[in-house]
Amino acid sequence: MVSIAQLAAIPFLDTSALAGRFLPSLAFHDDGWRLWTAAGERGEMLIEIKGVPAEACYFARQAEAAGDLNLPFFDFLAQRANFMALQRAFAGIQDDIFNLSGSLAKLALVEQSRDRVPHGIARMATSEVEYIIMMLRSLLDLFQEVMMKLWDSIELIDGDAAKRKLKPSFADMLTFKGVPSPADEIAQRFGLPMEIATCYDRGRAIFNGLKRLRDNLVHKGSQLPHIFGGEGPFVIALRDNPFPDLGIWEETERQPNDLFPLLPVLEILIFRTFLICDELSAGYQRVIQFPPPVAPGMAFFARGYFTGRIADALVSGARRADFQPMEPQPKAAAAS
Repeated sequence: MVSIAQLAAIPFLDTSALAGRFLPSLAFHDDGWRLWTAAGERGEMLIEIKGVPAEACYFARQAEAAGDLNLPFFDFLAQRANFMALQRAFAGIQDDIFNLSGSLAKLALVEQSRDRVPHGIARMATSEVEYIIMMLRSLLDLFQEVMMKLWDSIELIDGDAAKRKLKPSFADMLTFKGVPSPADEIAQRFGLPMEIATCYDRGRAIFNGLKRLRDNLVHKGSQLPHIFGGEGPFVIALRDNPFPDLGIWEETERQPNDLFPLLPVLEILIFRTFLICDELSAGYQRVIQFPPPVAPGMAFFARGYFTGRIADALVSGARRADFQPMEPQPKAAAAS
């Protein structure tokens, strides 16, 4: 364990409130890379090294490269909610982000491999979509684990307020005995402020969309493929849209038989999953007093081989979130 006195030698850190907290990275970018690492038999030494991180997280005033990610909820976890009890969940969320970027890149690689893999390419895409869904659900549950531990650790100023332990599963926050709980019921069950309970309620559409897409494309029990791999991008049928009340596609993307590109659906899921984490973290910060950021004046970035894929997905997802729902085209009348 490196001492706080040693960490004070790093010019970018505020060490005034570091006790009981972990540092998610000792990589900084400020007119060039500055990297430190722990050394010695017990990691008791702090050494500055030279290098350029390939897949890592770092603190900086701005992104060093265009594809580097600054996610508000991830920044909050790294800078202000970095308590030792949350280190495992933070590491899991970090892995999910990097794995998600790799999975998006892999899906594109499969899409480009038609000449080398002439058969079964849609099945490969289906397995990758299922993995993406699994990671998004994992990220929500890990984030909920963080929120549960934070809520459990605080004392309310209002001594008459009834604060109850949160559920470790995001799905369990949304239901009671198998029945969906509206926002006011979530607030009452856990003693949460209505603002935060409403954030959970809005997350219901995300969770249901993940389940619906998984059911539609992966576990429908049909022998027919539900992801189609033709000459262009992977496509799915309009009926398999996991958000029937939400616009996703432009009319120009419609193909014969009401087929539409698969990727925009994944982009919407990623955008909205990250958005609910952003909204929850912002809500908790408004009702809980957290310690100051560990690297004031800087933001926390994730950079990797494929993080640009997530950056592109978030831009596309935000743009598509305001579209109007598509309607199936009427079938042509049979000639008499």
